[in-house]
Amino acid sequence: MTDDTPYFIVTPNTDIVINENNNLTYETDFFFAGSDINKVVGFVIKPGALKSTDTKQGLMIETLQENKFQIHFPEENYLYDTYLSRSGYYRCAKNTSYQLSARFSNLGENTVVKYTYKILDIKHTLCYQQATFKKLRKENNQYSGHIEIPETLTHKPIDDCLYLFITIEILKPLDKFFVHNINLTQIVNSDETSSPSLSVNSSQLLLSDHRYIKKTNLLKSSSGSLSIKNKFASNTLFTVTPNIQWQIRNATAQLTKNEIHIQSLRHNFQKVPEIILTPTSNKSHFINRLKNILSCVISYHQNSIKLSQIKKNKKAEIVFHSNSPSIEITGGKQKKHLHDGSFIIVLNIHANEVLIRYTGNINAPLESAKA
Repeated sequence: MTDDTPYFIVTPNTDIVINENNNLTYETDFFFAGSDINKVVGFVIKPGALKSTDTKQGLMIETLQENKFQIHFPEENYLYDTYLSRSGYYRCAKNTSYQLSARFSNLGENTVVKYTYKILDIKHTLCYQQATFKKLRKENNQYSGHIEIPETLTHKPIDDCLYLFITIEILKPLDKFFVHNINLTQIVNSDETSSPSLSVNSSQLLLSDHRYIKKTNLLKSSSGSLSIKNKFASNTLFTVTPNIQWQIRNATAQLTKNEIHIQSLRHNFQKVPEIILTPTSNKSHFINRLKNILSCVISYHQNSIKLSQIKKNKKAEIVFHSNSPSIEITGGKQKKHLHDGSFIIVLNIHANEVLIRYTGNINAPLESAKA
């Protein structure tokens, strides 16, 4: 977290394939938790009893006389019931098109390859699905199909965060065949690249050259998330935050001259909600943790720290670090010292403000109130 203006760097992609392990070169045999696991990274093959092996010729699939099987990607794996795994989604947008291509060998004359796809929103609601499996067009050993995400979906999504999932179905395969690649790429019309632009939270920014650098406060978001769309080309976006002064975990926050505004929690995985604040420079006293506090404003002054506008659950606590020999607390009481020199302050039940004053000699005065 910083009060400086962040910037981003946009560079064109040399590899425009979206999906992971598209050439199917990753190892397939793993040992985990005392068991041997056969897994194709980036894909799920169903039924799971099929044997997949990475070879020099490509991914070899032994069908075990199955008449039909499917390749799903990405892996639709949910964590904590509601969150997709880190590699478990492809972000997409309405009114965009994608090319699906795959190369197989030793399929057999009667083998049929089809595909379908679906769009989910952030709540995993099915917003759109291709009505039926369609045949992939075949040319030699190469198969291809078109994916179109319409402007109007069957079910209105929660927001603009859409996720694309694809299924390839293979009917009447031989007992053993090879998959050499499966590629998903976005289709970009040539007439749309004349004035490339980037949309950041609905604000349009023109990209003027091959490697574009822009300093903008648009990259600051009170919600803790950015909606960035790049429809006209395949680029990589790097965001850079200069002069980082604080690291905040499990909360969105904003830093001003002498205040930290804790705005909202980022997740609810913990039984006791906890926010961790860590300065990037040595400070003699600071608020290190907030327990059961959902939002607040932390104001730093030369001889005191004040927490105001506190929204909390019951039994709210503060973990406070200080090298001051004695302090005075209003709105709470000191509970116990911790081994690292910190101590816990328990907030009064009805308190929406806490004031911590420093008394006695402070060995290392607080650094600039800029934090």
